[in-house]
Amino acid sequence: ELINRYCLEVLPQKKSQRDQRPPLGVWKSLLGELKLSELAPNRLLNARADIAQHKGRSTDRITNASVYRYIAVLHHVLETAVQQYG
Repeated sequence: ELINRYCLEVLPQKKSQRDQRPPLGVWKSLLGELKLSELAPNRLLNARADIAQHKGRSTDRITNASVYRYIAVLHHVLETAVQQYG
């Protein structure tokens, strides 16, 4: 629900929305059914490992820099939730 709300309320105002949609879709598929209270470090680490195994455009796996960008997108979603949604 949080990612959906972010996509509806915050993402349309961002210049980088085109770049953030794919990571948001991946996070939603990996963690979308969880409540915020269920976001434990081990779940996030497992999700990050799953993301690192995704295929990249020209390589067998996405790069570490791309994994970091995925994490940065989720970080912004969570920061927005804390600041705006309480």
